[in-house]
Amino acid sequence: VTSSGLFKTLSTVSKIATPILGAAGSIYTGYMNAAMLETQANFVDYSIMQEGEAAGLRKTQRDRAKRKALAEQYAKYSQTGITLEGTPTDILGETSAKFAEDQFVDDYNTALKITTQKFSASQLRAEAQAAQLGGFVNAATVLAVRGLPKKGKQNIFTEIPMGEGETF
Repeated sequence: VTSSGLFKTLSTVSKIATPILGAAGSIYTGYMNAAMLETQANFVDYSIMQEGEAAGLRKTQRDRAKRKALAEQYAKYSQTGITLEGTPTDILGETSAKFAEDQFVDDYNTALKITTQKFSASQLRAEAQAAQLGGFVNAATVLAVRGLPKKGKQNIFTEIPMGEGETF
C-alpha cells in the first residue's frame, strides 16, 4: 500500500463516516435531551406527591390546633361559670370558622399548585418526545445536506480502492 493510496482511502472513508457520525450524534443528542426532560418531568411528579402529603400534614396540624383552641375557650368559659349559650357559642363558632377558612385557602392553593405542576410535567414529557423526534430530523437533515458520496450512479458501499489491486 502506498502512502498516496492510504490517504485516498482515508479521505474516502472520512467522506462516508463524517455524515453518518454527524447523524448518529444528532440522534444521540435527541435521546439525551429527551432523557433529561423525562427526568425533570419525573421530579415534578415527585414534587406533586410531596405537595399532596404536605397538605395532608398541614390539615392534620390545623385540626389539632382547632381542637386545642376550642378546648381552651370551652375550659375558660367553664372555669368562670359562663354557660355555652349566646355569645360564647358565637365565639366558638367564629374560631371554628376561622380554622375552616384557613383550611379552604390551603386546599385551594395546594390544588392550584398541583394542577400547575401536572401541566408542567405534561409539557416536559411532550418536549421529551419532540426532542427525540428532533434528533431524527436533524440526522436526516445532516445526511440530506452533507450527503453520502457516490461514484457516478454506484452505491456508496462499493469497494473502496486502497492501492494497487487491493480493496477495502
